[in-house]
Order: sequence, then C-alpha cells, then structure tokens
Amino acid sequence: MKGTEIELTNPDSSIDEYLSKVCIDKTMQDVVRNRESAPNAKVYTINGMIFNAVFELDVDLIKTIVMRIDGTVPEEGKREGFANILGDAIEDVLSYDSKEMLKVVPSDPPVIAMAKVLIYVATQPAGNNFAKRKERNLASQMILERTGGRKVQPAKPLLETTYVEPDWMGLPNGESKQGDS
Repeated sequence: MKGTEIELTNPDSSIDEYLSKVCIDKTMQDVVRNRESAPNAKVYTINGMIFNAVFELDVDLIKTIVMRIDGTVPEEGKREGFANILGDAIEDVLSYDSKEMLKVVPSDPPVIAMAKVLIYVATQPAGNNFAKRKERNLASQMILERTGGRKVQPAKPLLETTYVEPDWMGLPNGESKQGDS
C-alpha cells in the first residue's frame, strides 16, 4: 500500500486469510491507516485488533492472533510441517544487535511488532502486581515455546550420575583379600 490508498479485501477471503496477509505483508503504518479509513467491518476489525495488541501491549490478544495465523505450538523436535511465523519473527528480533532496535516503528510488519511486544513484556519487572506477572509469564512462555517447541517430556539433566566402586572396596576382578570379613 502506498500513500493514501484504501485497503480493499477480497469479499471471498476468510477473516483468517486476511489476518495472515496483514500480519505478514503489511506494516504497522498500514495497520494504523487501514484502521482509520477502513472501507468495511472486516478491515476495521482485523486492523483494530492488531493495533490494540501492539500499542496496548496486550499479550493475550497477541496469543489469540498468533493461534489464528500459526495454529498450535508444535512439540519440541517436531516442528516440520507446522507454521511458525511468530517463532521466526521472535528469532529475528532476538538477533538484533542492540536493545534499542526493540522499539516498534511504522515500517515493522505486524508480526515483528508483536514479537517486539512479547520480548518487551517478558523482560519487564512486575513487582507484586499479579496481573503484570501473569502477562509477563505468558509472554515468556510464548517466546520459549515458539522458539524451542512445546516441552512434552522432562528435560534430561546435563550431568549423569554414575556410581563407581572405589578401589578400597575390593581387589581387581572383584576378588577379596583372604581373611577379610
């Protein structure tokens, strides 16, 4: 979209198709413009949801949007065949050279803006505010699951405990000394 063009949608496209198109192919500047000059309810609703998710730092709404464009979180190690648009966006944002790049700018695609919001919320102190803690934990969970898969089995410990019989417990080959009891 260039200049002051009005966003038109294909009347036959589903709301999910349009949501995915906006999240991937448009910019936050397009989202703001389409929200203000929407030609129909579908354009207004989708752009309004993305606007609110990003500018109100609404992690629950981001989760809802992502479930529509990505689907469920795949299990760890079984990511092939699953969409992971948000996971890829989070990986891109985490690879930025400076934390100043986490600021949402008009040229950001909405999925990158949502990834930036998740990282911002996940890194903010919550103090004793239960609601902020809940939002922070949800953002952290989404980051970890979308970049590493959903854990479905216990993590294996890095160290393995091996029991070895010490030298003083017997002679080589398991023999014992004569006269030992």
